[in-house]
Amino acid sequence: MTTHRSLLRIVDARSHLRTLIRCAPLFILLFGLAIATATASAANAQSAAAPVPTSAASPATPAEPPTDPLGRETPRGTVTGLLVALARQDYTAASDFLQPLAPKSKPEKTANLARFLKASLDNGGELLPYAQLSNDPLGRRDDQLPPDREKVGTLGDAQSTPIVLVRSEPAGSAPIWQVSKATLAHLKQAPPPPEQVDEALQLAGAPLLDWLKLLGLAAGSFLFYWLITSALLWLTGKLLPGARSKFLLHFVQAGLPP
Repeated sequence: MTTHRSLLRIVDARSHLRTLIRCAPLFILLFGLAIATATASAANAQSAAAPVPTSAASPATPAEPPTDPLGRETPRGTVTGLLVALARQDYTAASDFLQPLAPKSKPEKTANLARFLKASLDNGGELLPYAQLSNDPLGRRDDQLPPDREKVGTLGDAQSTPIVLVRSEPAGSAPIWQVSKATLAHLKQAPPPPEQVDEALQLAGAPLLDWLKLLGLAAGSFLFYWLITSALLWLTGKLLPGARSKFLLHFVQAGLPP
């Protein structure tokens, strides 16, 4: 019996050993997977703790070019802004469109030159039509003037002195156009007569006298048209009597003003 039990124990031990040998590859595979998982977790933890690179290495976006808040970047913009300020009789605002005669010119002196400019324009001076004013920041290139000069009109003096803009580049700002020192120096040396500079009654930014002239011109044109058509009707009745003239008279009368 003892020998038989010993044999059984030996057989059981061999059976267990064979089972362990068969399962050894599976144990090795599981052990390798556990090591790989632990290594990946440690790598992820290190990457999460690493500092994020700053945006210094990213390409910088180009800065937008500076713009002028008063729209003086083109001759057309300067003339438009100047006319708006003069129409409001805001000579302080209009002085921003004039080139200072001196680096430390007093604002009231420049505003007074803006007043002289308005008086000169109201008494024979003129500016170029809107469509003829250059809307290019560099101005016109076919006017036989230096690149930084632009003629935009004439003063109302006997010499019809040109109104010239000059292009300058203030520090930290976009290039701008302003009425030149030469034009303003002429206004300072030969200002308009006092009666022209005195503020007249205005309506919608224009002197009341100009409105009266416009109404007078309209009334005169209406009267002239009425006289001409009345004379034509009278001649038609005299030269073409009968039914034919009546038809023509009615046709012409239909186009007459009331």
